[in-house]
Amino acid sequence: MMRNKILIIIFSILVIGCKGQEKDRIKESVNLANLKLLGVTKTDSLYTVKNRCDGGYPVLRFYKSKFYFYVPQEGAYYLTESIEKIENNFYKITTNGYYFLSSEKPIKEKSIWHLKKVNQLLWNFRNDKLNTNYQLADSTSLINKKIAFYNQPCKECWTDEQCDELEPKNTLKTKASLSSKEAIKWGQDEFIKKELPKLRNLNKDIGGIDVLEGYTGDVTNDKIDDVIIFYSLSAKESNIIISNGLVVFENKDNTLKLIENMEPDYMFYVKKIFNNCIYIEKLEYAENDGRCCPSLKSEVQLKVKTKN
Repeated sequence: MMRNKILIIIFSILVIGCKGQEKDRIKESVNLANLKLLGVTKTDSLYTVKNRCDGGYPVLRFYKSKFYFYVPQEGAYYLTESIEKIENNFYKITTNGYYFLSSEKPIKEKSIWHLKKVNQLLWNFRNDKLNTNYQLADSTSLINKKIAFYNQPCKECWTDEQCDELEPKNTLKTKASLSSKEAIKWGQDEFIKKELPKLRNLNKDIGGIDVLEGYTGDVTNDKIDDVIIFYSLSAKESNIIISNGLVVFENKDNTLKLIENMEPDYMFYVKKIFNNCIYIEKLEYAENDGRCCPSLKSEVQLKVKTKN
C-alpha cells in the first residue's frame, strides 16, 4: 500500500512538471522573420487594401532582429529585444530602440508591441503606450485564397471634381472575355508565378512585393478591357523600392496574353486608362522634400505597343 502511494506521488510530480514545461514552451522566443503584412479595412466580406492616395497605408515587415513599421508619412526600423509567443498566433514583442535610416545611430527607447492573428487572413498589431491599433493582412494570401481585395475608392481621398478628372468618362463593357474581377485576379497570379521570378533573376537584390494593383482599360483598341498590373518591389534588407513597373495583358477569348512589360526609371502611380493610353503621374523630389513626400508631379502618357 505504501509503495502505491509513493508511486502516485512521483507520477503527480512528473505530471505537474510536464505541465510547467508545456507552459514554458508556449512562452518561448519565436522568429517572425520574413512575415510581411499590409494595412487593410474590412466591411462584411470585402477587404480593402489602403491605397496611397490617403498618404500611405501601414506596412509591417519582420527581419531577423528587427522589424520595419510604416504608417502614413513615416516609417522606422525597430530593434527587437525579444519576441515571445504568449499563445497560438499571439506574440508579445519588446523593442529597445529604433532608427529611420541605416546610417543613423539608433534612438534608445523600450516599447511593447502585441501582434495577434485574428483569423486566417487578418492580424491585429497594437502598441498601448503609443495608442496605436492596426488591422493587417498578408496581401499575397488574399490573392492565393482567391479573395478579392480592392484599392481605396478615389472619393475617400479626393474631391468629386478631382476624381472625375482622374477617372475615365465612360467605361467599356467586357464582352466575349473575362470579367474585370476575374481578369485582374488572373493577371496578379500570372505576375507572381511568371514575371516576378524573371525580375528576381535580373536583380538579385529584389526582396518582396510592396504593392500589387490591378487596373482594366482598353489599350489594344478592340473595345474590350485589357488588364494592367502595377507592381512595386522592395529590397531584401530594406524598405527601399528598387523596382516598379507595369505588366500589360491583352484580354481576349477568355484568356490573358502578356503583350508588354514597362519599367519607367522613376516613381509613379497609375491615374487612369483612357483612349488606349495609360495615364500615370510621375513623382520627383524637389530640393527640400522629405523622403516620404516627393512634391514634383507631372502627367505622362504611356502608349502600349500592339500589332493593331
